[in-house]
Amino acid sequence: PADFTCSKTRSGYTKLPNGLIIQWFTSNPPSANFYMVTLPIAFPNAILTAAAVKNENNNSVVIPTIDLDGSTLSQLRIAHQYSSQNAYIAGYPHLWIVIGY
Repeated sequence: PADFTCSKTRSGYTKLPNGLIIQWFTSNPPSANFYMVTLPIAFPNAILTAAAVKNENNNSVVIPTIDLDGSTLSQLRIAHQYSSQNAYIAGYPHLWIVIGY
């Protein structure tokens, strides 16, 4: 039988019958330049990609980046900084979509 398991919550996921898993969640960056975020569920095999929605504050765009090599199947390693000031920022949440299998 096909696995259509899903969690339709603010931090949720859906499993597709072909094995792909799509997850979404919000992260609230601390003041550190890198931080780990626990995914709604662990990927059994690999993370393929992740994308964030940019957040704006005071004419500076917060740019989160993902370190897939530093991530695990259950956590993403994320960096964030102001593009215009090249300084790290806390308190501006990002919305994420992560795809894996």
